[in-house]
Amino acid sequence: MLNYNQRATIAIGAIVAALMILFPPYFDTGGLFGGVRLAFLLLPPHPDPSIDYRPTLAAETLLHELCALACFTIAAAVSAASGTSRSSKGLVLGWGIIVAGFLAGSAAFSFTSPGRGWTSPPFLFCLIPLQYPGGCYLFCLRLAIFGFCCLTSVLLACPQLNESRLVRTGWIAVAATLIIVGTSAYRAAAR
Repeated sequence: MLNYNQRATIAIGAIVAALMILFPPYFDTGGLFGGVRLAFLLLPPHPDPSIDYRPTLAAETLLHELCALACFTIAAAVSAASGTSRSSKGLVLGWGIIVAGFLAGSAAFSFTSPGRGWTSPPFLFCLIPLQYPGGCYLFCLRLAIFGFCCLTSVLLACPQLNESRLVRTGWIAVAATLIIVGTSAYRAAAR
């Protein structure tokens, strides 16, 4: 049975996931570098034929965002379970600090970068500002990798909860995220 903190964590995660699905990222395929826009799913950005602007739904990027959110939400819910060790709570806090640093660094780089960043093969190791489709894609891919690492470390730190439905759901999320991130990272490294 879930306690109050776990239910609140899962409810907040579900609300954020619903907002992500309702307002997904769209990539501008026109122009030299393109751009990223968030728009309501049922009212996508309008195309502009004068500059060859054709916005397309960034489904893979949205999938990375949802994987990262699911991993962090489940990790926080598992660490909030009664009877968990202090190390699992510390792991969630530690990964939260790492992700906050990553978010701040990515935002600072995007605001201060005058060009399109550092783009050298393989694409997986490029630094591209978030306003460009490649930068947004890589940002969400890296965020999903952090989520995968956070959830895996929290689940490994809580072996006494192996019979819990939430832990089984966590291992399913780990497997799904590993497949999605692995496929995306392979495709990004091969570019």
